[in-house]
Amino acid sequence: MGALDQEVSPFGIRTTIVNPGWFRTGLASPESLIWPALTIDDYTERSAAQRDWWQAQDGQQAGDPEKLAHALLTIVDDDPPPRRFIAGADVMALAQRKIDELHEQIESHRELSTSLTFDPQDQVGG
Repeated sequence: MGALDQEVSPFGIRTTIVNPGWFRTGLASPESLIWPALTIDDYTERSAAQRDWWQAQDGQQAGDPEKLAHALLTIVDDDPPPRRFIAGADVMALAQRKIDELHEQIESHRELSTSLTFDPQDQVGG
């Protein structure tokens, strides 16, 4: 989506990446979920657990889709609009966890990573 923004912004078109959490839509309903007929024995137990999990989500999602619609109508008038909108407390927690994981990964090898800059003096015979 960042590439799309770079491509269309010269034309005055603005983009926002919306990362929605779980909203009470029909996404988790039995009518919406289509499971493949083909099964793989090694995945049978895991697939059954996933189906049960999805079915349990139907109607239990924390997000209110009407409130999301109002929020989107609010940010569309922002000047400039946000580059990214993390929509929902549940997905905010997931995003923060990912940020923390990335920070930990960066810090765990910062010195090694920053030592990889090309240095012409390191070239042998050149």
